[in-house]
Amino acid sequence: MADCSVRHWDMRGIAGISLLEVMVAMLLLSVGLSSSFSLQSLGMQTSASANFRTIATMLGDDAIERVHSNYAGFLAGGYDSKGGGATNDCFSESGCTAMQLAHTDLGQLREFISDNLPEGGLAICRDSTPYDGDSVSPACDGLGGLLVVKIWWHDVHDLEKETLHVASSSLP
Repeated sequence: MADCSVRHWDMRGIAGISLLEVMVAMLLLSVGLSSSFSLQSLGMQTSASANFRTIATMLGDDAIERVHSNYAGFLAGGYDSKGGGATNDCFSESGCTAMQLAHTDLGQLREFISDNLPEGGLAICRDSTPYDGDSVSPACDGLGGLLVVKIWWHDVHDLEKETLHVASSSLP
């Protein structure tokens, strides 16, 4: 006759296995979520960095257009980084001189930089070696046929080091 009895398993030996499985699952879940948050943070930093580069590119193009439209002010040294600030004369009917317009342009560009780029700096000059210098010492040599706009800021990836963007155009 066949044994039709039901075997009873001893559950005491395997009772802790489900707790161990839950702990391993929680560990894997926490590692996965931590990695996901880390990638999200990196994505946000990269997006901010790209935004700063876009702002610097637009600002460089704007500065070049302003200098080309007021070349007399550039030749007179009005776009020198030591130049003065904006003047209201440029917004009146009487107008302003080329030097005053250059100072107004420079003041507006600086204001835009300070509002949009962290610890931003600007230099507009003639330079034969445009990819050198820093915001304290822009290293404009006054040589060559290039109008150079150097823009610096502290990027979110490396707050210790300045990021340099250069826009350049040939001089007339």
